[in-house]
Amino acid sequence: MAHTRFGRKAMHAGKRTCIGCHTRKDPNELLRFNLVGGSLVCVPEGRPRTGRGVSLCPDRQCVRRAIKSRAFARAFRTSNDVFQDLCVDKVLAEALNAYKTRLVEVRGPGGPGHEVLADSLNNMIIRLEQAIKE
Repeated sequence: MAHTRFGRKAMHAGKRTCIGCHTRKDPNELLRFNLVGGSLVCVPEGRPRTGRGVSLCPDRQCVRRAIKSRAFARAFRTSNDVFQDLCVDKVLAEALNAYKTRLVEVRGPGGPGHEVLADSLNNMIIRLEQAIKE
C-alpha cells in the first residue's frame, strides 16, 4: 500500500472506478475516455491522460450500463444530448481503433524497449475483439 502525504495508508492507490459496474481496478485494466470537441475519444495506455476522463471495463455489459444510466453525461458534467447517438458497438469500436493505432505507433521506429507496453496494448485489443463478438 502507498502512503499519503499525511502518513495514512492509501487503500486504493492508483485505482480507477468503472462508470458501468463501479468496481475499482488498475488503470491498465480499464478503458479511458475523454470528451474532445463534443466527441467521445478513447485514450489508450502510453498516452497522456489529461483533463476530465472516465474509466470503463472493456466489456459489453459495462458499456451498456454506462450508456443506459447516463453515466457518461454525469461524469463529464454535460447534457445527455452529447451522448444521444452513443451505442455499445460504437464505444467498443472507438476503443479498438484507438488501441490498434497506438500499437502500430509503439511497434514503429524506436519500438524496442516498449515490449511491455506493446503486450499490454495487445492484451486489451484481444479483450475488445472478444467483447465486440459477444
